[in-house]
Amino acid sequence: MVAVTSAVWGVSCLASGQVQYYWPVWVGGPWAVLLILASIGGLASGAPRKMVEERERKALAKERKRERRALKAEASSTKPEKGDMSAFRAADTPDPG
Repeated sequence: MVAVTSAVWGVSCLASGQVQYYWPVWVGGPWAVLLILASIGGLASGAPRKMVEERERKALAKERKRERRALKAEASSTKPEKGDMSAFRAADTPDPG
């Protein structure tokens, strides 16, 4: 919004041929004050540190989920198929010697 009002101010300065009072400060000034106060409040409460900790916690949870899926896939691939007794035949056959 400040860019639009600054552009209007610039065009009006060019049209009049002289630099006029920079009135867009009344549009952007209050927002700037609010943003500065919110930033100071967030920094004082430790918000950036909390955000980093939350991001790390989510990354760790995602990695653990991947590991569980990999273990589950590995376990299901090593399990014999239903009705496949080839893994048990060698142990069931008596020694011919």
